[in-house]
Amino acid sequence: MGWRLTLGALDRADAVELLATIAGERRVREQPEVFGRIAAACDRLPLALRIVGSRLVTQPDVALPGFAAHLEDEENRLSELAVGDISVRGSLSVSYQALDVDARLALHALARADSFITPASAVEILRLPRQQANRMVEHLIQHNLLVPVDSCAPAERFHLPELLRLFARECVETHGRPLPA
Repeated sequence: MGWRLTLGALDRADAVELLATIAGERRVREQPEVFGRIAAACDRLPLALRIVGSRLVTQPDVALPGFAAHLEDEENRLSELAVGDISVRGSLSVSYQALDVDARLALHALARADSFITPASAVEILRLPRQQANRMVEHLIQHNLLVPVDSCAPAERFHLPELLRLFARECVETHGRPLPA
């Protein structure tokens, strides 16, 4: 049995620090707000931050505000998060391919929700009985495709990271339905 390491979103300060480590401390000190925007567009995910940092190293003269604006545009984001043979889209595709068709359908449905997902809203969105909806939510959490929020709150809430939401919507737009397992 192999090890599985899951790296979730970093907090804002750590995300900007990671970018600074890769792209250069001086650049971040000069434009910290722009790097905050870039980190947010990357969902503060280590892989996305590493990709963007690597791209910035190879493009030392890029206008950072324009780069951030381009990355913030949903239509560009997944395409921009690639360097060499490493991409956020490719990484998400591996997780997506591991799902069965029912889980992919659930992911597509949840990707259309514009807010946090609760157990009650999951029932409504997925159009499943409560027990089945809860199992599907748990299944997506186990695959790191749905993230619990505020575990101390009285009602559980979950969210789909924005990059995953964009990927799921792209799959539907490209294929019109979930890809077969």
